[in-house]
Amino acid sequence: MSTYKSSREFLKRWLIQHEKIVSFVVFVSGFIFDNFTLWRIDSLLDISILFGWLFVGSFAIVALNVSRHGILRWGIFRKGDVWLHFLISFALGALFSGFTIFYMRSAVLATSWPFLLIVIGLFLGNEFFKEKYLHLNFQIIILFTVVFFQMILFVPIVIGKMGDWVFLLSGAVSLFMIGGFIHFLYLFLPKEARLNQRKLLLSIGGVFFAINFFYFTNLIPPVPLALKDGGVYHYMERTTGGKYYFQDEQRHWYDIFDLYENVHVVSGESLFFYSAVFAPTRLDTDIMHSWQYYDESSGNWVISANIRFPIYGGSNEGYRGFSEKSNIRPGKWRVDVTDSRGRVLGRTKFEIIAVSEAVPLISVVK
Repeated sequence: MSTYKSSREFLKRWLIQHEKIVSFVVFVSGFIFDNFTLWRIDSLLDISILFGWLFVGSFAIVALNVSRHGILRWGIFRKGDVWLHFLISFALGALFSGFTIFYMRSAVLATSWPFLLIVIGLFLGNEFFKEKYLHLNFQIIILFTVVFFQMILFVPIVIGKMGDWVFLLSGAVSLFMIGGFIHFLYLFLPKEARLNQRKLLLSIGGVFFAINFFYFTNLIPPVPLALKDGGVYHYMERTTGGKYYFQDEQRHWYDIFDLYENVHVVSGESLFFYSAVFAPTRLDTDIMHSWQYYDESSGNWVISANIRFPIYGGSNEGYRGFSEKSNIRPGKWRVDVTDSRGRVLGRTKFEIIAVSEAVPLISVVK
């Protein structure tokens, strides 16, 4: 028994002395691990991981505060204050890591960068929250943020739909969950531990308002959708067996460094845009190909055509579809792949160059 105690004390001292190095290694390793394991938001494994960390973080918050202020002063909790404090930080950090991965897969930096900056900031800043995690109100506010982010991902999967009413339902479920958690936690806490309740409610309301603001200004990425593939082609058609036949210009590896892909078009030629969009199983929604050209005189992007069509979830490679655009004028163009309310999943930029003769094309089947 003495050997066990000595080993435990040694480990505790070693962790305290090397806290920064250990935190950094755990931080980087956790993000890399999440990036390879969190692949499909609708898979049982991914859902279990996210909800598992949510349960661990919630339990640790209850246990830590019961240990400090509650009527259940169990020895196991009193001795575990340091570990519970670390567990809260680790569990919520793991959740922010997962959210960073899933939200970035659905985002275009040019349109969603303010919200992504907040999510990534919470993920990176979690290491600096350790002192603030000592305060009950801060723990609850961060937990509510985590719950709301998770419901934005999870509720559309359960409902099988996306839209404003699904987002509002996600918010309502989040408020119900955090309200139930607070009520349960307060059962174990004396009155003096429940200070600043008005400030807590105002803070939760502020977080709720901020996330709604980001959604209705189209700054939240269209999760759980994700663009798997997309591109502009001279010709394409769907062949037997569900394959797609493409004709495209010969490209070189260094073309990836061009801001705009050059597309050589003869007069009267149409172009095709192809996209493959991942959606969770049972989720049916609409996406849109928004064809836009750059008006040099006004300096604005002008919508030339919005072509909407339904997609159905379930395929690892994504639901595939294409749109055709005629009357292509020379100049800079882009096609935004958006959800039904205009949130951008992906963007392809290209420049139309008028030519008198068709350029040589290569054929590809996907």
